[in-house]
Amino acid sequence: MSLDEWLGIGIPDDIVDDAIAWVAKLDGDTIDPDEKRAFFDWLDAAPEHQWAYEEISEAWSKLKGLQAVKDSLVRSEVIYLEPAVQVAQVSSSVSKAYAVMSWASIVLMLTGLVAGVVA
Repeated sequence: MSLDEWLGIGIPDDIVDDAIAWVAKLDGDTIDPDEKRAFFDWLDAAPEHQWAYEEISEAWSKLKGLQAVKDSLVRSEVIYLEPAVQVAQVSSSVSKAYAVMSWASIVLMLTGLVAGVVA
């Protein structure tokens, strides 16, 4: 899958807007049978509708997953070291801290990409 396909580039804006509305509606409260039928009719109307819905619903799902871990991403942790700490222990702690920051940076960049696509 190319980056263009992942980002949904090439899908007309009005179709993306419709897909966003459907994803939000389906994720909200229960919908009545007429709305559900309208959704399936919209989905079946064009392959671009299915593509847009898949892209937006995947991004929506990932963003909801990020909300679950946001507290651990924004909370900083200070590591206090005793003066007699061995160098190996310090480098292990520093390596773990850099690993966490690296993953947090990657998650934030992906969030920005997804938000840019959704917007």
